[in-house]
Amino acid sequence: CFIKDFEAFRELYRKNVSDARGESLLTALKEKNIDLLVNSDKDATLLEEVYGDVSSYLRRES
Repeated sequence: CFIKDFEAFRELYRKNVSDARGESLLTALKEKNIDLLVNSDKDATLLEEVYGDVSSYLRRES
């Protein structure tokens, strides 16, 4: 599962590599992936299992 694997990779990277920019990049990729999945109604249950409440990523349509 990409979401779980990516989170495991982020955690390993954070613990084993001293690189703030790399960590920031991985966090930005995580945030964008959540945003895209939430707003395309995909993997909602899995997202909540891994990240908890992701409702703040919902874009409000005007």
